[in-house]
Amino acid sequence: MSASTALASPRIGRLVRQSFGSMTRQERAWVMAMYGAIGGLHALGFFIFFVFVLPSHYKGLGIGVSVLAYTLGLRHAFDADHISAIDNSTRKVLGERQGTGKPRPFGFGFFFSLGHSTIVVAIGVGIIVAEKTVFSAVPNSSSGLEQFGGCSAPSSPRPSCSPSGC
Repeated sequence: MSASTALASPRIGRLVRQSFGSMTRQERAWVMAMYGAIGGLHALGFFIFFVFVLPSHYKGLGIGVSVLAYTLGLRHAFDADHISAIDNSTRKVLGERQGTGKPRPFGFGFFFSLGHSTIVVAIGVGIIVAEKTVFSAVPNSSSGLEQFGGCSAPSSPRPSCSPSGC
């Protein structure tokens, strides 16, 4: 263990104890619930990956791509624009609530990340549904996709037949 790691570990523990010591009981419960939700969502994600995705889609590349996507997602979470948006919102509300007796804003980062990841998951599900719909319809000559493509493709303008090119 390096000297900087040995020195940093007690400092981090002291900072965590000070942070939790300065919170009210309700704030500590709220923070622990958020950490529990984050841990639960990670456990659910890894469970789905190991039980459903890995057995049916593993072809040697799946694990590497999954680890890459996960680590890029973690890096994306600490992008400067995300940190500044959360920090600015928290500071603004903290300043507005100071001296009013209203609770401190503890959940901005949590709900920002939850909303952001929900959009990413929804778009991913939409892409999967679109892929399953299109790929099953392409080889079928009586599908609506084939009918529409066969009817609309000949009538669509092509660069070689544009008014200026003919």
